[in-house]
Amino acid sequence: MLRSFKGSLRVLALVAATLCVVSTADAGLLSRLAREAGDAAGSAGKHIDTPKHLLDEGASLAKRLPKVTGAASLALMPAPGNAWQLVTPDGKSLQLASLHDLPNALDDAARQTHRPLAGDLPGKAPVPDALQLALRETDFFKLRDQLVSLPPKARAVMVRPNGKTYDLKPISTSNGTRLAVALSPDVLINPATARALDGNIRFLSRPVKRADLKMARFNSSEAANASGPGDMIADLNADILASSLAKYKNRTLVVTGRITPHPQTGRPQLSVRDGKSVREIDLDAFQRAAESQRVNLMLVESKSLVQPGKSWFSRTALEKRFESAQSAITQAELLKALSPPNSTTLIHAAD
Repeated sequence: MLRSFKGSLRVLALVAATLCVVSTADAGLLSRLAREAGDAAGSAGKHIDTPKHLLDEGASLAKRLPKVTGAASLALMPAPGNAWQLVTPDGKSLQLASLHDLPNALDDAARQTHRPLAGDLPGKAPVPDALQLALRETDFFKLRDQLVSLPPKARAVMVRPNGKTYDLKPISTSNGTRLAVALSPDVLINPATARALDGNIRFLSRPVKRADLKMARFNSSEAANASGPGDMIADLNADILASSLAKYKNRTLVVTGRITPHPQTGRPQLSVRDGKSVREIDLDAFQRAAESQRVNLMLVESKSLVQPGKSWFSRTALEKRFESAQSAITQAELLKALSPPNSTTLIHAAD
């Protein structure tokens, strides 16, 4: 699920197969992504956690962090006895009695990274203006609910097994505050597992096929049969969901509407304007129908039930954003383009 905050819309993504983000038009990509994610998850996190190895790995992680002027780089690593330690780029270690000591220990460890300069007081290394704290991917999943109160000048960074780094930013969830992975400054991922993280990063970094992206509306009248894959607006029939989706196999459809729980069952449902009436569509049934036809859904929740029009994007702000989204390069940029301006897009990524 993907949500956009600071605006009146939420973008949610439902896809066929195993990934819980908006999918792609490339046939077979989803199953391939699932295999790749499984392979990566199987190999990630295999560490020989001996004291010497932990120091060497921590020093390597600290060195991999982006170069930031005036910032010290440290790594937070496990230590013997179920403890934690801060490791400098040259392999020095500062043991922590507990994670509660981390905010105070950061300055002491950062001083150890300082190279004396002319004018420095003897024996008194200054505290750097900023701190970068590297975490292994496996440790991110252990600590993401605990490292939410770092000093303002400290920035947590996850280093993946392939060496790529991602900033970690705090988000609010139903269970409290936790760290999420920043794919970009305004697109964050809250992954359920390492498998979900790997699969979604791979997917969101892939290019968008603009010709296979359409905006859907519900029109269950006979006129719905007149539209086809060549139209920018895809007409769907709520009475025969699977067969109306069949025309858009291997395409991504953006669907708008109001999402609410069913009054009796509590199951999520999509309320849409369908011709002159309002229809309530079970989201699970919608997703199953899309999966059966290999159609990928991006659901954009809106307070309005108004559906897209056939006239060239002349009615709603969302339609105008959709038009500009055609210039998106990657899936992540597409999601951001469909989100309200000045908002943060948060993807709750499941396996």
